[in-house]
Amino acid sequence: MDDILNLDGLKVTQVQEKDNDYYITVETTEKPDYCPHCGDITTNFIKNGTKKQLFMDLPIHAKRVGIMIKRQRYKCQSCFSTFVEELPMMDAHRNATVRLVDYISQQSMERTYASIAKDVGVDEKTVRNIFNEYVETLRNNNKFETPRWMGIDEIYIIKKPRGVIANIKENTLVDILPNRNKETMARYFMFLPGRKDVELVTMDMWLPYRDLVSIYMPQATVVVDKFHVTRMANNSLETIRKDTAKESKPKSTKKEKDEIVREWKRNRKLLLMRRDQINPFKDTEAHLTVQNWLADNPTLKEAYDLKEEFFEVYDFILREDALAAYQEWLYKVNNSSVKYAFKPLVTAMTNWETEIFNYFDCNRVTNAYTESLNNLIRTVNRAGRGYSFEALRAKMLYVAGAHKKATPKFDKQTYKDNMINNLLVSGYSQNYLQSDFGVEISTLVDLLEQDKF
Repeated sequence: MDDILNLDGLKVTQVQEKDNDYYITVETTEKPDYCPHCGDITTNFIKNGTKKQLFMDLPIHAKRVGIMIKRQRYKCQSCFSTFVEELPMMDAHRNATVRLVDYISQQSMERTYASIAKDVGVDEKTVRNIFNEYVETLRNNNKFETPRWMGIDEIYIIKKPRGVIANIKENTLVDILPNRNKETMARYFMFLPGRKDVELVTMDMWLPYRDLVSIYMPQATVVVDKFHVTRMANNSLETIRKDTAKESKPKSTKKEKDEIVREWKRNRKLLLMRRDQINPFKDTEAHLTVQNWLADNPTLKEAYDLKEEFFEVYDFILREDALAAYQEWLYKVNNSSVKYAFKPLVTAMTNWETEIFNYFDCNRVTNAYTESLNNLIRTVNRAGRGYSFEALRAKMLYVAGAHKKATPKFDKQTYKDNMINNLLVSGYSQNYLQSDFGVEISTLVDLLEQDKF
């Protein structure tokens, strides 16, 4: 019976076992050796009654455990103050053992608050508070470098669009914001350390992003992500494909009409592929299918060719060449029969021309890794139905072994300056800390595939 708890300083005096619970009564085995009020270490204390207190502990045999402690009260003969004996095995802020709080902290990254509360016998609010404190500790212990090349994107998870911040130069996740509202994003950038060192920012064509960057990081070059632009070209082709499918329905049975629609949907991916991605020798059937469709539908062919020519704009190396190619493409669109379908793309190109063509001057950076990161977040979210947003965020940001770190080069000048000013410890060592770029996306993928995430 003495070993059922395995907690130093406690002696079990009674154990009651119920269907779902253990009720364990204990006494302390050690006396205090100093007064917490005056610091007297003469142990000149007298007993002054007891105080019963219930603490929850880790489950035993899948049963909840409550520990009733007869906590001794003492009176100091030096300062005449009263105090109760300390319990180092108990959490200082709640009626639970330290090990139970640690257990809840870990479990709250994997399970719902309600299920944990039910298993250990505490209130759901207590579980939430412990989780919040745990996440705050993780946040303080994991300070990420502000990206020089920042990617801003969003992902729709747990019923809301969430802001995603990535380091596109290091291919790491830096933060997930509770939403992508302008107010939330503004608050994030306002207090972002090192924001004046950000060199470029990739984003989609959402005006608040551009406005916020111009306010808080005016030195940064904005680059509209290539894939958000080319996706609009695909959407334009999709508009024509759907219109053509409707017009091609035969005036016969509903079954035949539905079969035509299904055929168009089955071959949708072929039309959205780049022309050079369909090898006429290896993918002969796919190649012939596309060619036959385009031959039978001149309007569809016109839209398909315009889509292909727009993609070719991004094949150029120099900005001026890409701009010239775009102007030629724009002339063709304005004189085509499918102009209406490409209108959203043309409008976007007009409103964001500078930021779109910055792509060619900025190492052709994209948000490709951020997009793959979004897919990863969705996978983790599906695997952990019931996660709160805070738990999902913490799980993604603070997973052990996935952070990308680098130690700065030895800075001789800083070392010499600090030696001269006698600031070696407080100055130089502070500048020599290891950089943490965030959570490496490729490592997250590996952990997920190995079922270690």
